[in-house]
Amino acid sequence: MILKPYSFVLDLKHFKVSKFFTPFKICFKIGLFALLLLLETNLFNITSLHSDKLPVDAIYILLGYIFNLTLLGAAAHFCFKFLQLRKKSGQKNQILNLNAKLSMIRMSLKAKIKTKSYRYRALFKTTVTSGDPVDIALNDLINLNLDTGEDFQRYFDLSKRINSLLIAERASESPESKKENQKDDSHIGKEDFMGTDFKNEISILRHIKEMVEISSHLNKRIEAYNQANVKNPIPQVNILTFHSLIEVNRVFRNETDENSKLIHAA
Repeated sequence: MILKPYSFVLDLKHFKVSKFFTPFKICFKIGLFALLLLLETNLFNITSLHSDKLPVDAIYILLGYIFNLTLLGAAAHFCFKFLQLRKKSGQKNQILNLNAKLSMIRMSLKAKIKTKSYRYRALFKTTVTSGDPVDIALNDLINLNLDTGEDFQRYFDLSKRINSLLIAERASESPESKKENQKDDSHIGKEDFMGTDFKNEISILRHIKEMVEISSHLNKRIEAYNQANVKNPIPQVNILTFHSLIEVNRVFRNETDENSKLIHAA
């Protein structure tokens, strides 16, 4: 007798069970499908193996095969679920680690910007009093949250503004004072948003660049995770895009070019 396992198993979709037993229904289908497929391909024959048994015994043997194969299907199903859960847990841990790394870099960046603000304050010859435009700009620089692209753009705008206030103060000095303080003309770094501490400035830019790259990578990880876990999505972090990112990339590009020249010269 030629059996039709495909159509027979597919007909089981009309068999209604609760959602709680859905995995067991799937396993039952897998086991029954495997058994009927083996029978169809003549890998074994119940009748020939047990010709001396009564029809009722043969039915019990058949049910035994179905039960064993169902258990095998259930084991395969739960192994698959375990691996799926383990993968999900691994993805979530990676997201948490990237989030923690982003927070640590942000804290370090705030500390470096705070140091820059104090150095700026010391560069002004006149006393900076509370409420002055200089004081407001320096305090705003320290209080930046650095959570969004707007915060980072604000950092560059404030740095340029403070530098312009320094230039204005130098321009208002008398010729005699300028001559005495001519060594202080280097109060602006290589770029119009930099201060005199070039090492700290490069460290700040490196942190900003790293935060931009990590946030982009983190959002890609979160997007992949949410596609596989629609019911419990993880909110994405803010996209760190801002106009002065071009200037950041230019600084590092110039730094790379200078290093290449030194290597070739050596």
